[in-house]
Amino acid sequence: MLEGTEQLKFIPIAGLLIYVGLISGYIPSPLYHRNEKWPREYAILQLVFLVLTAARITEWTYNPETGANDEDEESEYNENVEEFCMFVNWLEATLWKWFYKYFKEDFLESILEIGQRFADVGLVAIIGIIVNRNDKLRQWNDTNLPMPMVFLRNLFLLCAFELWSSSEGIFDTEGDLYMYCESQYNITPGLVAPDYPTEQLLTEFSDAWKEFHPSNLALVRLSHSILYPSILLLLTQRRMTSFVLWVLFMDIDFFHALADMFHYVSGPELADDRLDFQSESSSLCYVNVLFVQTFAAYPLNFLYLTTSMGDTNFSQMEDLMLVDEL
Repeated sequence: MLEGTEQLKFIPIAGLLIYVGLISGYIPSPLYHRNEKWPREYAILQLVFLVLTAARITEWTYNPETGANDEDEESEYNENVEEFCMFVNWLEATLWKWFYKYFKEDFLESILEIGQRFADVGLVAIIGIIVNRNDKLRQWNDTNLPMPMVFLRNLFLLCAFELWSSSEGIFDTEGDLYMYCESQYNITPGLVAPDYPTEQLLTEFSDAWKEFHPSNLALVRLSHSILYPSILLLLTQRRMTSFVLWVLFMDIDFFHALADMFHYVSGPELADDRLDFQSESSSLCYVNVLFVQTFAAYPLNFLYLTTSMGDTNFSQMEDLMLVDEL
């Protein structure tokens, strides 16, 4: 049994390698047709983004005045596989619930629920093959638009999908989120959060990003520089069937689950605070908050990982916390 973050880190690293293999096309999958691979331009951009991110990584520093955490201090976390699963969200539940609860309670139903997501990908892949073998359908499926127009088309469709997906989850009266908002905050979920302007939303979200992604967390930062740019592969798909296929693949949420894993193995305490920020807020009962945070995450990762605007480390965060207390 794996124990300790040093051993557990190999789980997300292995997952990241598989993820890169899938999005690049070097691991065969329905994402690419006839042994296609990711575009050379994207591969170059990914490498540049990775190098720029690595250049911004800093060393952990100890500040005796703020009592920064010492590496030899005993952890209050178990740092085992079961706890690891508690910190990783996937398909609207934690891995702990999937593997330690749902599978034990109703194994078949759990398998069917997970399998449905993969079945949707397979179905669209089959439709794509049929469409591409028919001359008339292929003309409808392909486009000769300039790439900027393809990008804008796909971005508009992705925004529409995310709005629909967020609304469906929030307004499902039998869903966990709806019941949580009513029981925990006595709030009926809605479209727009009252008294919460977008400027304040973005400011708080960007501050939280810097707090939970200090520049000395190498694994977190390097993994994010690989996971988040993959949105560009989705947004540059010319075939409509390929675009839908990538949307469904991204909706399976592999990259968010991997991000949670890297946060945990890089520091359970900070990962715990991050999950509290994500889940324990009444503002998450509104569609616009979920929508803005989802799409703000991509440009923030591009900007903060590669520029000095995102340079923070634990000692700096401790300084800020001390000022707030004073």
